[in-house]
Amino acid sequence: VPTSRAESFGLAVDTNLQVFATYLGPSQLLRWDATLTTTTWIAPPSTAGTWKPADVAVDRHNNNLLVADFNNGRLLSFAADGSFQGSLVSGLATSVSAAVAVDPSGNIYMLENIRNRKLRKYDSSGTLLRTYGGPLALPKGVAVGADGMVWAIEQAGVAYKITCF
Repeated sequence: VPTSRAESFGLAVDTNLQVFATYLGPSQLLRWDATLTTTTWIAPPSTAGTWKPADVAVDRHNNNLLVADFNNGRLLSFAADGSFQGSLVSGLATSVSAAVAVDPSGNIYMLENIRNRKLRKYDSSGTLLRTYGGPLALPKGVAVGADGMVWAIEQAGVAYKITCF
């Protein structure tokens, strides 16, 4: 666990029961395995020192780990062993990538907060398929059920609303 006061944003569990968490403060993605050993993954070389992992999702369809990079407006892909595979989605406004989820077919849902406030759907190769919202109140998180139903949570003042897509 990071030693500084870190803001944890994302949490995901893979099929091997490994737990992954993102921390914005120290810009870390941490993994806990079944023996409770913590492994810190470093940023890809091209973004070292500047990435901010906002959320993490496990793509069970392709056996990848997907990380929303808040600072650079992109979605990064890591192999199951933690090695960097590349950027699946890029060119989004910086400081907007808030949350990521994957449906059973491998489609990726990326929630943007602050500026765009939309939910975007991509195929597993990162091609944009659809944009939802217009705009959402202040999107905070996204999840996909086993049935493929997509859920987003929005903050409107002090209240929260759950929207189904």
